[in-house]
This record gives sequence, C-alpha cells and structure tokens, in this order.
Amino acid sequence: MTIQKSISARLFWWLFCVGMLVLLVGGGGLYLEVRNIIYDSLDHTLESELEIFTGLLHIEDGDLEFEYAETVHGDFIVPRSGHYFQVYIDGIIIADSLSLAGEKLILAPEKFVAEDPSLQIKVYRGIGPANEPLRLMERSLVFEGHQARVIVAQSVLESETMLGRFRTFLLICGVLGIFFMALLGLVVSRQSLRPLKEFSRQIEEIEEKNLEKRLPADKQYQEIGHLALAFNSMLDRLKRSLQNREELLSEVSHQLKTPVAVIRSHCDIYLKKKRNASEYIEALEIIRDSSEELGTKIRHLLGFAQAEAQLMNASSLASIDLTTCLQKARTAVEPLTREPGIVITETLEPGLMVRGNSERLVEAFANLLENAVKYNQPNGKVEIVATIDKGNAVISISDTGCGINQKDLDKIFERFFRSQHTGQADGSGLGLALVKTIITAHQGQVEVRNRSEGGSKFIVTLPLVPNTMNS
Repeated sequence: MTIQKSISARLFWWLFCVGMLVLLVGGGGLYLEVRNIIYDSLDHTLESELEIFTGLLHIEDGDLEFEYAETVHGDFIVPRSGHYFQVYIDGIIIADSLSLAGEKLILAPEKFVAEDPSLQIKVYRGIGPANEPLRLMERSLVFEGHQARVIVAQSVLESETMLGRFRTFLLICGVLGIFFMALLGLVVSRQSLRPLKEFSRQIEEIEEKNLEKRLPADKQYQEIGHLALAFNSMLDRLKRSLQNREELLSEVSHQLKTPVAVIRSHCDIYLKKKRNASEYIEALEIIRDSSEELGTKIRHLLGFAQAEAQLMNASSLASIDLTTCLQKARTAVEPLTREPGIVITETLEPGLMVRGNSERLVEAFANLLENAVKYNQPNGKVEIVATIDKGNAVISISDTGCGINQKDLDKIFERFFRSQHTGQADGSGLGLALVKTIITAHQGQVEVRNRSEGGSKFIVTLPLVPNTMNS
C-alpha cells in the first residue's frame, strides 16, 4: 500500500521539529547559563573566604601559625551548617571549623572540577558531614619553607535544589511548548495551504466545455501566481492541441471521403451488370489507385500520431549524428532516382550532433529528398549541404525542378495542401506537414524558398548539443 504524501503534514512536521529544536537549544542554553551564574557566584564567595583564611597564616618565632580565634564566629561554629574550612601545615591539620563536627574534608582526585594555576586554586566536588553535596576550594602555598594548604567548602544543596526546580520548570514549559508548537504548526499549515485548496477548486471547475476559462494569476499569492501562469500556458497548449485534433479529424474525413467514394461507386456500377474483361481491368485499376491514395494518407496520418507520441516521450530522445540520418534518408530515396536519372550530391560537415529521435529525423529528411526527386526534371540534380552556423546545424536540400508558385510558399507546410503546379505527381498533401511537425518537435525550423537558377531549396535548422557547439 502506497502512502500518499501530504504537503500539510510535511509543513506541520517542519514547524514542529524547528520549534522543538528552538525549545531544546533555548531551554538547554538557559539552564546552563543559570547554572554557570550560580556556581560562579558560589566560587567567588569561596575564593573570598580562601583569601581571608590565607591571610590568617603568619610566621611567629620561625613557626607558621594560624589565627584560629578570628574564625570562631558565624556559620563556621554551627555544626553541619554547610560552611566549612580546614588548614594544613606540613600535612598536619592545625585548624578546622567547628561546623565539621570532627569530620574531615576529603579531596578526591575523581571529584576534581577546575583549576586556576595563577591563583594556585583547585576546585572539587565532595560530600559534607550531613551528606550534603559540597563545593570545595583548595589553595596550596609555601611560607618560609612550610607547606600550607587551606580548604574552604560550602554546601550546594540549596543551589542544586533551585536548579532542580528550574529544570522541572523548563521541562513543564517544554511539554507545553511542544503542544503549543503542534497546535501552531497545524494552524499555520492549514492557513498556508488554504490558497492552494482554493486554487485546486478553481482548476476543478475547468472542463473540456470551458477550456477558454483562465485562472486569475494576478489575484493569487506570488508563489501560486507563477503556478497559475504555467497552468494557463498549459491550457493554451491543450486548447490548441484539441483545435488541431478537431481540424485534423475534419480534414481527414473530407480527404478520405473522395477515395472511399470512388471505390464504392465503381464497385456499385460494375456490380450492376456483367462487363467485359477490359472494363473490369479499368475499374480495378481505378480502385487500386484510389486505395493507394487512401493508404498513403492513412500512413501519413499514422506518422503524425507516432511522431507526436514518440517526440513527447523523453526516453526516445538521444544524441544522434545528423550525418548518419541524412545518409540513411538518401539511401532510402535513391531507388526513386534511377528511372528519371536524378543525381544526388552531398556536402556534410562531420560531427553534427543533435538531441532527438533518429527514426523521425530520417523520415523527415527522406520526405524532403523524395519531393526533391519527384518534382525534379529528368536528369536533374539534388544537392544536400549540412553546416554549422551559430550553434545550429543547418541542412539545405536543393533541386533543379520547376520550383514552387510564389503564392503557395506560405501554405506549402499545411496539411493536405497541394499546389496546382505539381502536375501529375502523386501525393497526399501530408508529407511536408509531417516534416514541419517533426522538425518543430525537435526545437528546429524549416523553410522553403525558390532558387534564382530554378528549382526550390528547403532549409532545416536544428540546435546542436553543447559538446558540438564547444568543439
């Protein structure tokens, strides 16, 4: 089962994830900032106390002593008050706070937090006499050859409790924020896609019977306005395609009516009574000619349909060599040149690479060459020239025939058009129309002009692939 993708759901999840990221980063950053502020304040307090206790060390009669009497006050005399100190001289405790109640402050290496070498200070975590979490600060120094260590400590229970409450508050705000972001994402996604739903509704109102209707691109949001313009352009192409289809069906019904009527009438006439053999032969020849005309027109119409279908399919397009296409087209047409003695010459520049359908381009060039032979004079010439001009391949096919009436030049590529000056040459009036369809589908152009020395010249222009242009 294929799960249908949803723009609304995608927009919702993007907003939700972005909101979550903002909450996590913002909440986490705020928590760390508050925690740093609290511990920085605590460290400043401990550092001040450390300075005071260090100042109570002095040398008397060559011995290092500590003025203990100056410390017997405040929280340091209240048992397990959360404020403690210890003083070591040469590894022996000479003073500690009454608040320790006989316990010792232990500095474990694994509890080390930070160090300031310039002040000879180290910071540790530890456990106090009341099993409360402590932050300890130690200073080691030398007095007149005596090694002294001063340790001060303060309980961080209240700080940790406050941080815990703040963390809980952030978690609650985060959960509420998640629900708020979910609700906001849902509302924003729906509101953002409302114009698209209205746009979809307007599209659904357009049917085959009202293809002339267009979407008001100037009244849409900017993003949808571009889509409306593209959709209107597609409607224009679709309408032209349907009009061409209707015109083609009308022309086909009209053009096929004549050979079918000829076949039907001759069959009816010659079936009414017995005829001699010569009359039957004459009727069969007429029916054969009409059926050939009918078959030619049907073949060209199928060529139109196949060309349009294949050229619209990107998988049928590839980089092809025009020189090869022209040579294949010449090979296909050469049998027609033997009886009238037509000579085909070619001057082909190598490496003319275009992107297209090889089979259809061969068909287009073969049609042009066939016309150049068919409407040429006996022992005439057909010249093929292929060159490069401004990033395009330019192919000209010239003949020495009767040329084209000046007033017919603008109509020569219309379906079923046949000039009155074509003489008795067979034709369906679809060959050149098919050529124009194929060349136009390859982003190219085809034109015709009369030569001053007699005959006509067809010029096909096709864009080269980038590699050919660079070379």
